[in-house]
Amino acid sequence: LTNNPGVEVGASTGKLTFWYTGVGYNKIESGDINIKNGENSTISSSQHNLYFTGEPGTYADKYYKFRPAWGTAVATFTTLELETADNQGAYDSKVRLHSAGDSYFAGGRVGIGTTTPSAKLEVKHTANITANQTSYDIGIRSNFIDYTIPVNLIDNGYKISIEARAYSNNNEFAGTLNQSIGVWARAGMFNGASSAVIKEAIAVSAEVLDNVQDARIDDVYGVKIQTNNYNKTTVTNRYDLYAGTVTAKNYFAGRVGIGTTSPQSTLDIATTNQRIQFLTGTCSSEYTMQVGLSDNGINFTNTSEIRGYNFNNANGNLMKITADGKVGIGNPDISHNPTATLDVNGNIRTNEVLINLDNWRDVVFSKEYALMPLNELEQFIKTNGHLPEIPSESEILKNGMSTGAMATLQMGKIEELTLYTIEQQKQIDAQQKQIETLLRELNALKQTINTGKHE
Repeated sequence: LTNNPGVEVGASTGKLTFWYTGVGYNKIESGDINIKNGENSTISSSQHNLYFTGEPGTYADKYYKFRPAWGTAVATFTTLELETADNQGAYDSKVRLHSAGDSYFAGGRVGIGTTTPSAKLEVKHTANITANQTSYDIGIRSNFIDYTIPVNLIDNGYKISIEARAYSNNNEFAGTLNQSIGVWARAGMFNGASSAVIKEAIAVSAEVLDNVQDARIDDVYGVKIQTNNYNKTTVTNRYDLYAGTVTAKNYFAGRVGIGTTSPQSTLDIATTNQRIQFLTGTCSSEYTMQVGLSDNGINFTNTSEIRGYNFNNANGNLMKITADGKVGIGNPDISHNPTATLDVNGNIRTNEVLINLDNWRDVVFSKEYALMPLNELEQFIKTNGHLPEIPSESEILKNGMSTGAMATLQMGKIEELTLYTIEQQKQIDAQQKQIETLLRELNALKQTINTGKHE
């Protein structure tokens, strides 16, 4: 090519024409095309098609550059723009690449790694593994890591690496949308061989870095989920966080607060004036507390064979249940262990008490029972200060009193007293008969004496 304006290459059909003004030149080399023109230059063809084709030969790589003209003015940017035109000569910009300003693609779908994109932007990455290797593949990566803020300066804005929005902001939205999803992430397997293994499948992984010594981050949220409660739209069900897999295990390493931003325990549930905290203390052995429901009611299960239950308030321990089923009530010392099935430190008020006993004292009424004579009973009381078989005062004060055993002993004494009363009644009846006989004899004697006096 010479440096003459209006040089044409090719036939009339599909010809390529270079037009330029000012100082410049066109140059074609093997495997490399450089088109350099002065100002107000245009490149066109009769069919509105422009093709850049590399030179076949020994050059494996081809590249094409678009450079601004150089001269007395300094070039600060380069712009490549693709436009459409109607039959009236009106142009519409569809694609624009700007080296220093805004770039856009206003056409249809954009595919990276695919010639048939199914979305506005689809990035398709296919990795075929043919040997053992360590590979790290990222479909889309947004790096926003090189911003700087000098000391004593404040940026009141925010930095968002990726923002995904899917909400209506148009007043003409009046129909029904099946789903509105801001971010949809999938991981794992959908098709594959039974021998396939994925060590970890993470749909969404969020990490906040705090690796700067002595720096400060006021609030760290690994994931922050908030459904804005404007209270205008009728919301049937509101889920800030929804885990829908029944067999899934949801893991929280730190404290979990429900209704509070400052949980004080592993699980802290709070309202305005009420709070439920799940506390852990020092324990020499591992065990689990389980709460559940069954046909028998609400179940509290302790998997330990040596740990029990403590019920406390601000006054101290109210009730304690030991591992072997003993219940202690009313002892504020949490270290005190009840020694009986029911150990109450205080009064008991009830309408009725039913006591199951292994024996009763009706043996007193058997013919074989030897009732202690009253003179011997009197001597025993004088010597011991209590009734036979009944514990002494010192013994009861020291060891307490068994209600069932004492009721049995007392019933025995009542039955003995009944026998004594019956025996005494027999003696009284005999004595009454003797008195009546003596009175009859006395009256007869008096009558005989009075008759003799009158004779």
